[in-house]
Amino acid sequence: MGPRRVSGLEQAVADELLAIRRARHAEQLGQLLTAASTSGELAPTESYITDLRTSSPDLLQTPQLRARISEFESLLASERGRQQRLQQLHQSITDVLDGQPDLQQLVTAETTATELRSLLRSESEHAEHARLLRLISARRTTIQTALDDAFNAELQRLSAKVEQLPADNLAEYDTAISALTALNNRPDVSQNLKALSNTLLQKVQGDRRLAADSLKTAADPQRITDAVGRAAT
Repeated sequence: MGPRRVSGLEQAVADELLAIRRARHAEQLGQLLTAASTSGELAPTESYITDLRTSSPDLLQTPQLRARISEFESLLASERGRQQRLQQLHQSITDVLDGQPDLQQLVTAETTATELRSLLRSESEHAEHARLLRLISARRTTIQTALDDAFNAELQRLSAKVEQLPADNLAEYDTAISALTALNNRPDVSQNLKALSNTLLQKVQGDRRLAADSLKTAADPQRITDAVGRAAT
C-alpha cells in the first residue's frame, strides 16, 4: 500500500498554517529589531534567530524572514561600529581624567562627552556617561579654584604695592603696569577677577599720566631758570 495522497484541502490548510508561522516569526523579529535599534541590546534578537535556525531552518529561506535577517545583520554591523566608537570616546575621556589635565583639556573632554552622548542607548551607558560628566565637572572646579586663588593672591599683592607707589618715580609705575599686564594675560582665569585686575591696571596707567604731568610741571620752572642763567652768562 503506497503513501496516502494529500488532498487539495489538506495542502491548502498546511500552506496557510505555514504562512501564519512565517508571518508570526517575521512580526516577532520586527519587534525585536525595533527594540534592539533603540536599546543597543542585540542578544535577544540573535538568540531568536539562532533558535529558528535550529528548529525551523526552512522558514528562514522565505523572502520575508530573509529580509528580517538582513536587517539584523545590518543592525549588528552598525552596533559593532557604535560600540567601537563608544569605547574610543570613553577611553579618550578616561585618559584625560587619569592624567594632570589643564582646563583646555577638560573642555575638550566635555566636547568628547557631547559626541559620546549621541551614541548612548542603554541605561548603563547613560549612567556611565553621567559619571564621566561629574568627574570632568569636579576636576574643572578644582583647577578653576586653584587658578583663581593664585590670580587673586597676586592681584592683592600688586594692589598693595600700587598704594605705595612714589609719585616721583615713573619707573616703578612702569614696573607695576608690566606686572598687571602680565597678570591680565594669564589664561583660564574667571572673568570677574580679570575685570578687577583690568580696573587696577587702568587706575595705575591713569596715575602714571598724572605723575608724569606733575613732574613735567615741576621741572618747567627749573628749565626756564637754567635757560635764563645760561643766557646771562
